[in-house]
Amino acid sequence: MLGAYFTANIGAFTFKGAYWTASHDAVRNADSVALIYSNTTLNSAQIENFYGKNYAGTGSAEDVIREAKFNVSTYYLRVGYTIAKGKIPFINAEVTPYAFWDFYSNPETIASKDWGGDNEAGIADDGKFYKPTIGVAIRPGDNVALKIDGSAHIQKIDGQWVNYKELRIDLSFIF
Repeated sequence: MLGAYFTANIGAFTFKGAYWTASHDAVRNADSVALIYSNTTLNSAQIENFYGKNYAGTGSAEDVIREAKFNVSTYYLRVGYTIAKGKIPFINAEVTPYAFWDFYSNPETIASKDWGGDNEAGIADDGKFYKPTIGVAIRPGDNVALKIDGSAHIQKIDGQWVNYKELRIDLSFIF
């Protein structure tokens, strides 16, 4: 596994980023793959990954491609700009608008969380998703923060680029 992280504060800006990758040269457990095949829904790319191109069998352990070489990678880039408390009329709080860009790739993942999968990357044809986010954090004091942001999950599903949106509102406090 190889990774790096950075953070930098330049004036009112905060920049953050990270990158991690892990190379796998593995042997699949054929019985486990057969159980996943019979108990979950795999997309055609995942079936091809585990069983080979144009597989039309029943998902038996004997048909599993045992050797697997793949990389799992993730990275993010983040930037925020902090506006000091009292600088915005009618808002007595520190306000930080921000933007994120997240990426994840794992060609071995599946969708079913019950079987160890991930319902973001696991529904994608290639195990990848991209997630841009924009939002704002409002901190009226040291112990309270309100975050409002929106994201788009971008990934390829059944050969088509799909984009689904998410809106989050989060109130955090320390007491």
